[in-house]
Amino acid sequence: MDSTSSRKKEKLVLNEGYDDENHDYIIKPGERWNDQYEIDSLIGKGSFGQVTAVNCMFCWHLKPVMEVTLMLQLKILVSHYTLHIFRVTEGLY
Repeated sequence: MDSTSSRKKEKLVLNEGYDDENHDYIIKPGERWNDQYEIDSLIGKGSFGQVTAVNCMFCWHLKPVMEVTLMLQLKILVSHYTLHIFRVTEGLY
């Protein structure tokens, strides 16, 4: 028997342990990036990298404002339709 075949496969340490065998960053839930984004979970992997669910630590108050703005723009865009999916009655501020 060959001595190399009897050896256990050694685990490679890539990027000081931050990358896996595919050279992708090892994502850990709860990890913070740039003290602004917190990783919720890994959603999936693909040919071009990984997809994660992230929370912005400082931007949480902007999301409702963006949603209302989007709804108002959508209301103007589809105002010629008679069937209304939603109605904006008042804003946030």
